[in-house]
Amino acid sequence: MLGFDSSVWIMFDIIQLLDNQTDYISSENLLFLLGYSNITQVKKLCKKLQDDIKKCYTEKEMTLVINKRHGIRLLRHPTCSFQDLFNLILSEDIAYCIFKEVLIQRVVSVKELRDHYFVSFSTIKRKVKEINNTINNYDLHITVSHQLKIRGKESTIRCFSFFILFMMHRQLSNIPWIENKEKYFNLAKQISHSLNLNFTFVQEEILGLQLFICCSAIERNYSFYFKEMKFPFIKDIDFPAKPDFLTDWNNEEWYFLLLMVHNSNLSNYTIPLGFDNLYTPELEHDYKLWIALFEKHVAPFDDTQAEFIYQNFIRLYLGSFFFKIDQKLLLSFPGIGFKIKEHAQPYFFTQVQKLWYDFSEQCGTWAHNHFEMQSVLLCQYLLSAKRLLPKINIYLYTDLSDLFLEHIKNGINSYFASKYNIVFVNKPEESDLIVGTTKYPQTASSMYQHQILIQGLLTQQDYQHLVEIIKELLIHTKESNL
Repeated sequence: MLGFDSSVWIMFDIIQLLDNQTDYISSENLLFLLGYSNITQVKKLCKKLQDDIKKCYTEKEMTLVINKRHGIRLLRHPTCSFQDLFNLILSEDIAYCIFKEVLIQRVVSVKELRDHYFVSFSTIKRKVKEINNTINNYDLHITVSHQLKIRGKESTIRCFSFFILFMMHRQLSNIPWIENKEKYFNLAKQISHSLNLNFTFVQEEILGLQLFICCSAIERNYSFYFKEMKFPFIKDIDFPAKPDFLTDWNNEEWYFLLLMVHNSNLSNYTIPLGFDNLYTPELEHDYKLWIALFEKHVAPFDDTQAEFIYQNFIRLYLGSFFFKIDQKLLLSFPGIGFKIKEHAQPYFFTQVQKLWYDFSEQCGTWAHNHFEMQSVLLCQYLLSAKRLLPKINIYLYTDLSDLFLEHIKNGINSYFASKYNIVFVNKPEESDLIVGTTKYPQTASSMYQHQILIQGLLTQQDYQHLVEIIKELLIHTKESNL
């Protein structure tokens, strides 16, 4: 992917797996968790990671222990990031060098590239072909002759450049080859001051990177025009005036920067753009559709959150005119990968998948690509942690006192707090499970309900019986929903 050697992505996955271990793991078990590759390659790449970690960190900061008897274990200080390691791994691949030169310079001498990075023409040609296999999906293409040239819409080149550099480095200050970083940090501070936004240092880092990309293009006379990208809403959006200190920028460059920052939805920017005059039937239809499907499959919608959700839809919709991020590409980068853990949240996983399936069948094409992940995040935002869990309705009865009844409720709630949303109902017919301290009378309706007898003081056997019967309930629920 992106022309990088497969070993790069395997190392990223190995790092993620090792960072999720709290003890030693054998290379065989690591391979099993990885789910692909082979034992020889896994051992070889773990050794390389060990060497790379030694280059990037002190032993107190991070170390990868490889022990023939115990296995492999990654030890990382709480204040230590993987970013330096990621930078090293990426920078050793010629694909990174090609991106670094072509995305900023736009035109690069092949001879200079060969001499500087000590690679052959055939290697460059092969790497460019592999890179094109990915970037052609975004209507970008690198041509190879005596020069490398990137072709595509200016808006796409800039957005793709930001995407690649942000995903690889996360901050402007993490990119070692950018000269005069202070220039872009100072510009970010000036823009923050002119818009009365008081950016945090993280926001200045991201804006500084976006400014580096835009300034680099403007300095090389690669101008941007909204007409080229067929963006139909420029007159419907109210923009703050361009600051006087951006002397080399025209209004369209300024508007593009503001929309790029706004649409990225990174680091909680609040860019003062006015959308009161913006109306598109497609956006309105898909927003209302998503809300309706959320209520159908997940939970009742809280109207107080409507503005927040709508603003997210605006960002995603407008962003689709600039650069449509592929979800597969997005999830491949370290530290960003977001996956629903079906085993941890099976009920939530099932319902969100239903929402997405129905939505993707009926929505506009703009909402495909990485919107599935955004849809999951929006669902999680709208729900409390407890509501993400599968709901189990229990009718609880006892021949003991009310105090014992509350004691049993507390015991069940505490035991299952992180696994299920336990709701105690007042009527047996409303329940999924009948739980009591004495035998329940057999009736026509109760014959088809799950029942369990417990002790007044819950025992481990009682808890184990509850675990088993709830699992059975969920299996039946899942099967009935198929």
